[in-house]
Amino acid sequence: MILVTLILVGALGVPPGHSSDKAYSWTIAAILIISSFLYHLGIGPLTNTICSEIPSSLLRSKTVVLARGAYTVLTICANAFTPYQLNPTAWNWGAKTGFFWAGGCLISIVFTYLCVPETKMRTAAEVDVLFEQRISLRRFAQTKVDLVEAIGGEEIVVKL
Repeated sequence: MILVTLILVGALGVPPGHSSDKAYSWTIAAILIISSFLYHLGIGPLTNTICSEIPSSLLRSKTVVLARGAYTVLTICANAFTPYQLNPTAWNWGAKTGFFWAGGCLISIVFTYLCVPETKMRTAAEVDVLFEQRISLRRFAQTKVDLVEAIGGEEIVVKL
C-alpha cells in the first residue's frame, strides 16, 4: 500500500503548473498522511521485530547492531536528500519525489521477498536449526524441524 501511495504522490507531481494549486497540495498532504499512518500501523514496527528474531541466536546482537547502524546511516542520507528533491531552488522535483521513494520501496519489497525467511510459528531453536542445515529461505515455511533429531542428543555447533 505504501508503494501505491508513493506512486500516487509522484503522479500528482507530473501535470505542469499545479504547484500553486491548493487542491493538489491538500491531496498530496492527505496521501502522505495516509502513507505515514499505514507505515506506522504495519511494516514500521515490524522491522524491529523481524530484525531481532530472524538472526541466529549467536549472531543476534551483532546483526541488530549492524541493522540499526545501517538504518541510521540511510535515514541520515534520506533526510539530507529529501529537502534538495523538494526545494524549487535545488532539484525542484516537487511531488515527483514520490517516484524516487517508490523505487526504494519496490527495491525493499524485492529484497524482503528474496532475503527474509518466513518464520511464522517457529521457535528460535527451529530457526537456528534451519540456518544450520542451510535450508533455502523460500523453504523455511514448509520444512519440518525435529529438534530432538536435529541435535542428535548433542549440542548443535554453529560455525562462525
